Amino acid sequence: MDKSFLRVITYGSLLELVSDPKYYYHSVAGKDYSHLTDNGRQAVVDLIETFAYNMIEVSKQEDEQRSREIVINELTGKHG
Repeated sequence: MDKSFLRVITYGSLLELVSDPKYYYHSVAGKDYSHLTDNGRQAVVDLIETFAYNMIEVSKQEDEQRSREIVINELTGKHG
């Protein structure tokens, strides 16, 4: 799993939620009258809690990869 994949599934998941009237009331009167339903609020919290772990793990993997690249570049004399 990488950051790009997480972006796609996060966007897709949120779009699916707000497209379903069970989770989001979209008013033709405008943004001030549109809102998440109670089910929608809970679904967003559940979604974020599900993705949060994976987001942190991907970030840690990227940091570790950058650290490895820095060490390898230092050992091989490549600076950049």
